[in-house]
Amino acid sequence: MVLPIDFLGKNFYVLAVTAIAYMSFVYCLFIKNEKQDIKILNIIHFFIFLTFLLIHLIVHGDWKYLIDFRLGISLMVFMVIAWAICESRYREALFGIIILQSLIQASFAIINYYFVPGLVLGTEITPNGEVFYFYPEGTLNEGARVSGVLLNPSLFGNMVVLGLLLFALRPQSQKITFLKAFFNLSVIGTMYYAVMLSHSRYPSTIATLVLIFYFLKLFRRVRSNTVVRLIFYLLLLTLVFVLLGEYGPIFNKLMAKGFDNLRAIKYFAGMQVVLDNWVTMLIGEHRELHSAIRIDELTGVVSNQKEIHPDDRMGIRISDNSFILLILSLGIIYTMFYALYMILFIRNSVRFNLNTILMLIYFLGALFLTSAIYWDVFIFYFFAVLFLLQRKTRPPSAVVSS
Repeated sequence: MVLPIDFLGKNFYVLAVTAIAYMSFVYCLFIKNEKQDIKILNIIHFFIFLTFLLIHLIVHGDWKYLIDFRLGISLMVFMVIAWAICESRYREALFGIIILQSLIQASFAIINYYFVPGLVLGTEITPNGEVFYFYPEGTLNEGARVSGVLLNPSLFGNMVVLGLLLFALRPQSQKITFLKAFFNLSVIGTMYYAVMLSHSRYPSTIATLVLIFYFLKLFRRVRSNTVVRLIFYLLLLTLVFVLLGEYGPIFNKLMAKGFDNLRAIKYFAGMQVVLDNWVTMLIGEHRELHSAIRIDELTGVVSNQKEIHPDDRMGIRISDNSFILLILSLGIIYTMFYALYMILFIRNSVRFNLNTILMLIYFLGALFLTSAIYWDVFIFYFFAVLFLLQRKTRPPSAVVSS
């Protein structure tokens, strides 16, 4: 069953969500009465983006790929929306929404994997690109990667990780009861197990670190009598061994491949194209060439297969690095402006402590290892989690002057 509806060559649902997001962004940018210096910073960078985009479109004629160039402003759009919501009366509701969506995604994935194994949702193994596909034999292939309803195992794993982060780091009372601790363990155990089913190395590693941190924190906070505490600690120890045992195959895969040579080859190809000529460095490469660029794994030779060998699609595509994709799209100068804008906004919007630094490192890692700059929903939820946990108690100020 092919569910997606295409409109102008794009998935209608993606277009609809994108349209709603950008209308919300325009409202936050020009209409909503926010702090004046924040608004000025946002508007200045918005027009910098439009300038570089217009130059790129005029030079390369990439007008039909206009929607794809949202990667040049997606971080800004969803960061601004998340910040506006976290500064509103809907802030507290957002806590529950993010944790609930992660738990629902995780529960669905586990049920799908164990009880409806014939249902595959939009992974690379569906025959004709279907979103919902039932295998006649009623079972998934061995080692299949689950993706919830997000159609991408890596996106799924990282989305559930955000729920884990918010659940583990959210403010709580110093002491909690045995029953509440048991409930918390059930929630975080479900999320963690679902991330393991995605078989994605990066989110699985982050989820394991969060799990260990949460268990250590919980160990000190359970309030009950000695016997109940002892029983709880034994259950906790058992759960630790069971859940961390699920990380075993991921750990073996990580040790065997690590930062594998294939990724390094892809990144080398991308940077070689960026540095190939000054036009690409300044305003990016023609959008049609992004998917045509190939690198020979043995010789390291980069070529445009679409022009040179139209029937030969051999070679390795550049992918899996959001920074390279951004530079290829709009050039190095705009990327530097973008980085400066992000630093100014974040520095003046959140408290900087160890939790903030670790969360930002995780986000940069996701951008570096994947094409997460295209994952609009992930970007929004990450900044929502960041602002919910680490926002400054006073509104951001002195941004422009700083």
